[in-house]
Amino acid sequence: MPHLGARTFLFLALAVAFAALALPAASVLNKHTAKSVRACARAHTWNLRLARKSCRRGERAVTWAVHGPKGPKGATGPAGSIGPAGASHVAIFSAQATSFVGALSPAFAGVSGITPVTATESQAQTLAPGAAFTARNLSVRTSMAPGLASSVTVTLRVDGADTGLACTVSGAATTCTSPATALVGAGTALALKVSSPPSAPPMSLLVGFEGV
Repeated sequence: MPHLGARTFLFLALAVAFAALALPAASVLNKHTAKSVRACARAHTWNLRLARKSCRRGERAVTWAVHGPKGPKGATGPAGSIGPAGASHVAIFSAQATSFVGALSPAFAGVSGITPVTATESQAQTLAPGAAFTARNLSVRTSMAPGLASSVTVTLRVDGADTGLACTVSGAATTCTSPATALVGAGTALALKVSSPPSAPPMSLLVGFEGV
């Protein structure tokens, strides 16, 4: 057997002692980590050691929780700044009014879909959405020109009354647009009014406008 020097022997002794202390300490921590840690404190020096069982003479048991009690709710923070306005959504109303002739003026058609004109406005009315919006960018195209000294005017009607959103196709033209706007209330009745002199020829009209 080889001879061990004094330093080597001291090193081995310290290593064995450390392992002996570490194993019970690890065992205690594993056992109590979830809720609390238990240790023994010397009465005069208050040196602590982790204990697996009861404390020795001259020691006092000490226990502390791993997690402390929940603190009080903090004060409410200041209100944040107002965010940017969301993007607006545009609704498109597109209609085709058929079978119009000047002798029927004024006649009425729906604001969407394909409908023949009628002399009774209630038969052409449709219901506006449940939120107010602005109608704009009216555009009209006729299937034929009204002719010299003649014209056809399309007007948006709300609850049986004319609005400012209207445009007129005149003479040899077949289209018109309007930059005007009209406020449409929630749940109102909508219709298109088509009017012209009696000399206007038979035609169909394509009508479109936006709601924002």
